[in-house]
Amino acid sequence: MPASQPGILSSGLAGGAGLLLAIALLKFGTPSVLEGQVSTPANFLQAIFAPWPIVFGYVLLGGLAIVAVIVLLGRGANAGRSSIPGWIFWMPLVWFAWQLVAAMDTVSAELTQPTVLHLAAVTLWFYVGALILGRLRSLELFQAALLFGFCCMLWSGVEQRFSGLEQMRDYFYAGHDVQLVSDESAREGRMRNGARSDAVRVIVIKESGADQLRVVIVDSDGRELANRAEPEYPDRAEDFLELKAATAGLWGKESLAREEQRIVMDLANAIADEPLYAFGYTTKLASNRIWATMFYPNALAGAIVLLLPWLLSSVWRMSAGRFETSARWTLVGLLAAPSLACVFWSGSKTGILLVLAQGLAAMSRLPIAGKVKIVIGSLILSCGLAGFFILFSGYFIAGATSLGARADYWKAAVETFKENPMTGTGPGTFMIPYGQKKADDAEMARLSHNDYLEQASDSGLIGFISFSVFIWASLILLYRKSKRVKDWQFFLIWLGLAGWSLQVGMEFSLYIPALSWPAFLMFGLLWGRSEPVNAVDK
Repeated sequence: MPASQPGILSSGLAGGAGLLLAIALLKFGTPSVLEGQVSTPANFLQAIFAPWPIVFGYVLLGGLAIVAVIVLLGRGANAGRSSIPGWIFWMPLVWFAWQLVAAMDTVSAELTQPTVLHLAAVTLWFYVGALILGRLRSLELFQAALLFGFCCMLWSGVEQRFSGLEQMRDYFYAGHDVQLVSDESAREGRMRNGARSDAVRVIVIKESGADQLRVVIVDSDGRELANRAEPEYPDRAEDFLELKAATAGLWGKESLAREEQRIVMDLANAIADEPLYAFGYTTKLASNRIWATMFYPNALAGAIVLLLPWLLSSVWRMSAGRFETSARWTLVGLLAAPSLACVFWSGSKTGILLVLAQGLAAMSRLPIAGKVKIVIGSLILSCGLAGFFILFSGYFIAGATSLGARADYWKAAVETFKENPMTGTGPGTFMIPYGQKKADDAEMARLSHNDYLEQASDSGLIGFISFSVFIWASLILLYRKSKRVKDWQFFLIWLGLAGWSLQVGMEFSLYIPALSWPAFLMFGLLWGRSEPVNAVDK
């Protein structure tokens, strides 16, 4: 079926979908398994600058789904799956249905429930793309809204790089008053360490007459958030020992240095079961890597890998007839430059390599002589790889620790799959079996940093096969389709999806709404097309 001219309702739906994905880029960058750590904004400033609970996104998506049903009912006999192969069309639904089956045998309903809701939303986005957006000839409203959100995300990243990170550090540490005392009445005293009057107090008390510690955390109103004494919590013995070692030379100091504060806060936070901030937040804050509105730097790189090729072509298309060619190229450059800079500043090694690969793949489609392509491509590849290994030489010399940690996660995921081959341990529950299998000195992980293996570990063989086959069969068949339609935008959307599909083999992008929602919509969009997205510019 050819793409249709949009009606008012269809155009509004497209614009609403673009706006919701723009909001997702800005507000829903936290993994679904961590949604409990995202609080509802308490004021206007928090609503603007802080992440939102994912339930807000589900409400908005539910409204969008109602409009989509109305649009489909209005099409009548033309509302079907068109030329999409049946097995591809139904595969996301089969995958999600198996998530429900696996959820019935989960080892943690607390982790599985939010994960299943998120995966339901992911599945819905595919059908919105396949049945609605894929049928529209013009997607300008959708692309304009998504482009706005993407640019706001980039602005956040650039601002972090040049001043925002240091401001965030100052604000964070001024909000936590760390004190080492021998008198529990210290909670009544004055703030130290440059803390604000509304700061949360983190007090480490040396119990009199014993070489034992007590951790007390009190909010600015005096409400006790945690109070844990060493003898009362033998399961925290190792954390208390680390805290003793870390504070050995700090007793009696009037003020602690920021790094000293960080170490004490992290250990106290672990002892108190993380009532203050998410695990690893201070480490992220201490780094110079940017993450903009995402959960962490690699997710920011993933968003750019996924969306930049499409949005570059969107800027080019939407500026046609409005600006001269030179101005159009300037607009493309103004989007590309901060995007590539943010990938670089994120420090994501996978992201940098994928951007390099995407550039080479795009160049292969240019209408220039094959020998010229080989020469230019070889030059770009050799320079890019040389720069990459120079930039990250320290990382490789140190033993590529993050890669080693991932190998440990992947080994645990495979072992978990072998133990539970049919339904796994339940959607979103990787951390449960990993916590039982990991070495004592290994860092804890909530997700396996490989979404394909995560499917095997969480939902067994059928979950793994249905997800993997859908992703890679779609990539292969859509690539062939891109050669038939001979449309640059179709190919560039595919290129973003190819980058995302490779990145999920190293990350947990499927579980981040800001990444998985647009990815599945893009798969649906391309499958819904039976002709070019727009006429090729002349």
